[in-house]
Amino acid sequence: CRGDASKWAVHLPYALWADRSTVRRSTGFSPFYMMFGQEPVLPIDWEESTMLISNWENVKDTSDLIEARMVQLERKQEDLQLARVRAQKSRQASIEHANQARELRHRGRDFKIGELVLVRNNQQDNGQTIRSLDRWRGPFRIADISDISDRGSMKLAELDGTLLREKVGHNRIRRFYTR
Repeated sequence: CRGDASKWAVHLPYALWADRSTVRRSTGFSPFYMMFGQEPVLPIDWEESTMLISNWENVKDTSDLIEARMVQLERKQEDLQLARVRAQKSRQASIEHANQARELRHRGRDFKIGELVLVRNNQQDNGQTIRSLDRWRGPFRIADISDISDRGSMKLAELDGTLLREKVGHNRIRRFYTR
């Protein structure tokens, strides 16, 4: 809307049209093509007589039209199969990428219950940089480790066994080594 939010209703149809006619990386086709089996004919296609409509000049009668539509429909099934394969490959690649990224984030994070750890002081991270504050609190003992669905958070306890009230995320934990 170029800074004027009151004109969003004017621009919405164009934004939706642009989005629906844009090729998706996961399938290699636009949503319009996936729905209708052909690319949308834009106003510029009529003015410039592009490939999308230039072959229609050869259609002289009903049998030519039916033949042209049959070719489109036959091609659509092949293209849908190709899109399905591309989407499956894209989905698998996304899963592998996410797993690799997770492994990198969690590398060296194989903590065990009973281990001594330090906890990062969040006040340092929230812009309240106070040089006198320690960056790490602890040591604490790991009392419980949640599964991955809970983002690997841990329940910690003081050295005397008193449990901390809140769980702590794995990204704020570091091993404690005695000297």
